[in-house]
Amino acid sequence: GGGTLDGFYAKIDSGGLLLHSTYIGGTGSDVATSIKVDAARRAYVTGDTSSANLPLFGAMQSTIGGNFDAFLTRYDVPGLPLTYGSFLGGTASDQAFGIAVTPGGATIIGGVTASPNFPRQSPFQANYAGSIDGFITSITGF
Repeated sequence: GGGTLDGFYAKIDSGGLLLHSTYIGGTGSDVATSIKVDAARRAYVTGDTSSANLPLFGAMQSTIGGNFDAFLTRYDVPGLPLTYGSFLGGTASDQAFGIAVTPGGATIIGGVTASPNFPRQSPFQANYAGSIDGFITSITGF
């Protein structure tokens, strides 16, 4: 990889043969925590990163905001072209732990944030309430 830690994505067939694999990360620490494959066989990976040079494509947030930001990447399967890559976070540390993809195409990420300015749109809870808050983010249109 390129940093202290790198996440990875791998596709293994039913016989145990490695079909595809790639690193996910830049020159910092990158941890992949969750993966989901949709009906079109695209792989969505989330986690957290301290890499300012995380590979991005079509990003809703193109720069890292804090020490660690959550990230979302999407890869077309089979193959490994990165078809989406974005940071998700504010000016402090943000970590993603789970991901889901709805039949309608929304990607939902859950995690924790220490950022009072974590990106929000139509929030259920608009105000940052403590030293660490949970978050659920729905992303569409990519």
